[in-house]
Amino acid sequence: MLFVFLLIGLLLILFPYIEVLLSWQFQRFSLEHMAHHPSWLIWVNPLMYLVITLISLTIHFVRESFKNERQKRELIENQLTTELDFLHAQINPHFLFNTLNNLFSIAQRDKSEELATSISMLSGLMRYMLYDSKVTRVSLQKEIAHLRDFIGLGQIRFTKSELDVNLNVEGDADKVTIAPMILLPFVENAFKHGVRIEEESRIEISIKVTSEQIEFRCFNFNYARDKESLESSGIGLENVKRRLALLYPGKHELKIIGTGESFEIHLRLEL
Repeated sequence: MLFVFLLIGLLLILFPYIEVLLSWQFQRFSLEHMAHHPSWLIWVNPLMYLVITLISLTIHFVRESFKNERQKRELIENQLTTELDFLHAQINPHFLFNTLNNLFSIAQRDKSEELATSISMLSGLMRYMLYDSKVTRVSLQKEIAHLRDFIGLGQIRFTKSELDVNLNVEGDADKVTIAPMILLPFVENAFKHGVRIEEESRIEISIKVTSEQIEFRCFNFNYARDKESLESSGIGLENVKRRLALLYPGKHELKIIGTGESFEIHLRLEL
């Protein structure tokens, strides 16, 4: 838009000078000739060009100002929504933790090691989601530890023949940091739509760490065939995309490869 205004103004200011050059009265192009030239456009056009330039610059800066203000409002609204969701998730957290601790003690008393382990993983995962994730960055190693807890809890209701989950980590995850809860939604989505009872399901998760970036990949079969499941999956992915745009602006690349039989996520985060 700014370029168009400037181009129009430039054409207007050049028109009278071209007229002067083509005029039969022309002997030598000079300020004196311009002063005696009968065309009033000689003097009006530079002023018009200046006015158009000022108007164009004003419109440009006003638009940029509105754009920046809109982005600030969107960020604030997103933060408020996130805080509200966080408050909803904190309904009586102390009661929940106390209950989990009591169940853990009962499981240990009854020598139910599998139940005790599951309760311990759930308690740790809830504590991480409610309290530890308040910081802007956490150790990638810590994020992976809670991914393992989530995977362990997700495997409880399936037999080994029904679900095979592999999580492979390359590189030193303890030396880099990541925004908390940024990888978990992809794994949660894999369990939600990629696993089915009495079916052979597989989830492959890989995390590759270098000094410059984190590469995350998650593969699962696709059992989300009904409309409701597909819509809920789309909403979840859109939320993750929005969060990535806010937390890693210009420093991430997300590829989603979906077919009728499988679903794959490729995420690259620059450090």
